[in-house]
Amino acid sequence: MRIRLDGLQALDFETPEAQGLQDAAVRALAAELEAMAEQARADCPVKTGALRASIGVRRESDGASLVAGAPHAACVELGSANAPARPFLYPAFKARAQAMMVRVKRAVCRALGEGGEQA
Repeated sequence: MRIRLDGLQALDFETPEAQGLQDAAVRALAAELEAMAEQARADCPVKTGALRASIGVRRESDGASLVAGAPHAACVELGSANAPARPFLYPAFKARAQAMMVRVKRAVCRALGEGGEQA
């Protein structure tokens, strides 16, 4: 699952203000994705522990990704011909999506100097 902040490419990142805006948004996004990763690790089925150990957050310049890197992650999340789906990523995302939007919005507002509560 990858979450990207669209519209950032329209900003001139040569200015410190624009770079600060992007940094604030990506930090807020990554922090909320860390909470999602914790929830996904708690909810994922465990046989050997490899799937749980593979769940994490990958930061990128324009966003962050919630990842499950185990080779069988997609089969567990979505199911297969031999096994029913046992979702763990989507429920974690769904449970925290609203909090993520609020946190990123607050971070952007603070970076723009428009106030906003601490995220």
